[in-house]
Amino acid sequence: PVLLSVAAGCAPANWQLACALPRTEQQAITAFGSFQAANYAELIDSPLMAGDLSVREFTVNSIAHYLVLCGEKHTDIERITADLLPLCQQQVAVFGAMPADLSQYWFLTWVVDEGYGGLEHRASTLLLCNRFDLPNPQQPAVFSDAYQNFLALCSHEYFHTWWVKRARPRDYLNYQLSGEQYSTQLWLYEGFTSYYDDLSLLRAGKVTLSQYLQQMAKTISRLQRSPANRRQSLADSSFNAWTRFYRQDENAVNAVVSYYTKGALLAWCLDAQLQHRQLSLDGLMQLCWREFGSNETGSTETQFLALLLSYCHDHNLVLQCQRWISEAVELPLAESLALIGLELSWRAPAHQNDLTGPADNSNLLDTGLHFEAKNDGLSVSAVRNNSAAHLAGLSKGDVIIAVAGLKASDTTWREVLARQAPGTELPLHYFRQQQLQQTKLILNEPEPTVAMLTARQQLTSWPGISWPEADKA
Repeated sequence: PVLLSVAAGCAPANWQLACALPRTEQQAITAFGSFQAANYAELIDSPLMAGDLSVREFTVNSIAHYLVLCGEKHTDIERITADLLPLCQQQVAVFGAMPADLSQYWFLTWVVDEGYGGLEHRASTLLLCNRFDLPNPQQPAVFSDAYQNFLALCSHEYFHTWWVKRARPRDYLNYQLSGEQYSTQLWLYEGFTSYYDDLSLLRAGKVTLSQYLQQMAKTISRLQRSPANRRQSLADSSFNAWTRFYRQDENAVNAVVSYYTKGALLAWCLDAQLQHRQLSLDGLMQLCWREFGSNETGSTETQFLALLLSYCHDHNLVLQCQRWISEAVELPLAESLALIGLELSWRAPAHQNDLTGPADNSNLLDTGLHFEAKNDGLSVSAVRNNSAAHLAGLSKGDVIIAVAGLKASDTTWREVLARQAPGTELPLHYFRQQQLQQTKLILNEPEPTVAMLTARQQLTSWPGISWPEADKA
């Protein structure tokens, strides 16, 4: 055992301390004091949060859960607590039971001016959020996109209580802290978690089916626009996470596919295929949990595929799934989603950030250029392969200073492009390494990369609730 003593010392009198480690003596749940870890691994996997804390307790399957907010907030903590409870219950339902060794769970949330992220721990999660991501206490009926993203973050990290912290790749069973650990299974653990984080919001009634489909359509659009979707496999993306996914350069948009995004869509395809066979991804997850999660024996890719075969008894589906993982292929989204009654259609984007929904009246031709607008011009941050910008010779670091003879700005770029027809040659002037250069963009008709999802008819039990009539086409 490892003993940890945290004394109030010089801390302000109103400060409290939150941590998932068990206390060595009977104390208030947020008092400074002594804690005990079973070993060093548990010690470093148990973050501490100290400060002026707002704490609320709720119970899931007889286990105490705590929501902790630290920082200037001005929010409705009672509402957040009430919203977290059904989300947690939905995640428990996926696996069928709580982890046997879990005695308490903490949502440790640091509320800041600007930030977003989370990290899973065995009995807690450490979250970072913008203070205005949290609900406005003066608008109890408003469910903003920012708040939806915060709840999805909580849902994601809580899912990891089963699916990463206990069920995990066999390569991670005895993690060596002195170096990077590699696995080809991050698509399975992070990708499947990303599928279930938003799905739990739908199942818990926090978003409508239409809102859920709109969010998933955006995910599909992002993947469709990534040239890496057809260049890097999910297994390779997982294995190279340390060296490529978390160290992205200017070519990442062309070379690195996200195992979060594509892994989530693989999970959706697999769920739809299983639903069509009167099975479900939930059933497969429970089988995986019993096989290598509850006893923490770890998984291999081969073992996962073998479990899939034992569950669905369909060699063709297993071979198809194996190909989705090991090859840089497009997922059969339209075909798979049609099996559960959803229609996937496409249209051309009106602008770079156009990801779903009805088209507006703008006509911004796609150039494949990513940039940041700065005082001295448009600073190129990335260029998609085989796009107009790529064929014009533009590269990261270039600073575009003039578009069609006009000073370059974000507004000028959008307005000039909106007035061009396909086939137009658009003159550009830019600096590269402080040397003035010029080129021409040949503007092409944009490809249909905006996904739209429509609920036609509920053909299976997916997503675990009945489709409201208002959400059907």
